[in-house]
Amino acid sequence: MNQDKIVIKGAREHNLKNISLEIPKKWNVYKLKGTDSYVRLITTEKNDSIHLDYGMYSNSLKYYPPTIAPLKKKEMILNFGLKESEVIFLDKDSITEKDREFYKNRIELIETINGKKAKIVLPKKGEIGIGGIHFENIENNNKLTIYGRNLNNEKSMKLIEVIKTVKFKKR
Repeated sequence: MNQDKIVIKGAREHNLKNISLEIPKKWNVYKLKGTDSYVRLITTEKNDSIHLDYGMYSNSLKYYPPTIAPLKKKEMILNFGLKESEVIFLDKDSITEKDREFYKNRIELIETINGKKAKIVLPKKGEIGIGGIHFENIENNNKLTIYGRNLNNEKSMKLIEVIKTVKFKKR
């Protein structure tokens, strides 16, 4: 991502510990109680929810792939206790990496933003899925995650703009 200073027209700066970011003026920020972290809920003008979590146990946006199996193994798999709705059964003899990639619902990128390595996650198919960013180690093992679910393309692009404004302050 571009390292140049990003300014969102009609935005205000929001500060959280040693982090700041630009939030559009029509978005609201709510302070939530976190057990071991600083948690904010950001709502867009259409009441879409964007979650911000800064702390040692912040959500890493880890991907859990769906279980995919050959149809001929359905009975055996269901006997193990999995529900049919938890498995994608394909009418073929074996499952390939291409099959797994087809059912993966997101794209992951690694970028550097303001000197920090970040994992960016975007929905693979339009508006369904998680879009956001995770910084693994900001300071003292604290992590930062900002994400939204099922955001339309306009909101996803606006969230990316917000993410590009993240700044880390030295303490």
